[in-house]
Amino acid sequence: MEISRRGKQDHGPWWQRWRVEEWCVCVVMFVIAISADHASVHIQFVPQGDGELAYPLQTNTVAMWVNYIVSGVVPACIMALWSGVIVRDIDDAIASVTGLASSLSTVSAVTNVIKFVVGRPRPNYYADVLVNEQDARRSFVSGHTSWAFAGQVFLSLWLLGKCRLHCQRSRRSPSPLTRTVLSLVPTLVAVWIALTRLTDYHHHYSDVLAAACIGTVGACLVYRLNFPSIFDRFAPDKPISAQPPVNAIGANVVVEQVNVP
Repeated sequence: MEISRRGKQDHGPWWQRWRVEEWCVCVVMFVIAISADHASVHIQFVPQGDGELAYPLQTNTVAMWVNYIVSGVVPACIMALWSGVIVRDIDDAIASVTGLASSLSTVSAVTNVIKFVVGRPRPNYYADVLVNEQDARRSFVSGHTSWAFAGQVFLSLWLLGKCRLHCQRSRRSPSPLTRTVLSLVPTLVAVWIALTRLTDYHHHYSDVLAAACIGTVGACLVYRLNFPSIFDRFAPDKPISAQPPVNAIGANVVVEQVNVP
């Protein structure tokens, strides 16, 4: 985004404002994720009588389609509703939803490629292999966990930025601690989803921990590519692309032509 001589925002070509290039990257990442998910995994040697692979086969506490909605659709709706409808900032809404999609698609691609390359047996391998051998060898890393953290951590960061954590508190605004706790609720949802993967015997502890790290790192990186740091109290709660140019001393500059009679 540029600032015109009259101080108005110049968004450039429509494909830049709507981030078409980033959406194309998201599509490519999702294609990689789907391709890796349908490819035949690496076959690891599995010894007979391994007690760590003899857990019973149980149904998912959180089905994957529910995880898609809770950690993908719901955060996107929250961002679009707040920025696009309530605040009426289309640029912020576009940056928010695009950033979420980038986080989810990138983490999904990384997760499924790792599953394909490693082929680690699940804790319920002996029971699951009778139903679906390919799925029984996709334990590392947890797809539920990485998807949940990619979406929910991004939403938490987005909420922290919108709450203006480090701004001066007004009489009606909640305390910084209250705002922080409320903003971290989505992350707690991701933690709960991760824990269900352990109680359902679908993943080892290391599978869940590694997936949580992948999802968190992906969400943090994508957020910082689109928004200022949540620790910068002077930064506006707008996407980086929608901010005016910055001069040498860090002040935002708005150029406006003044005609002197």
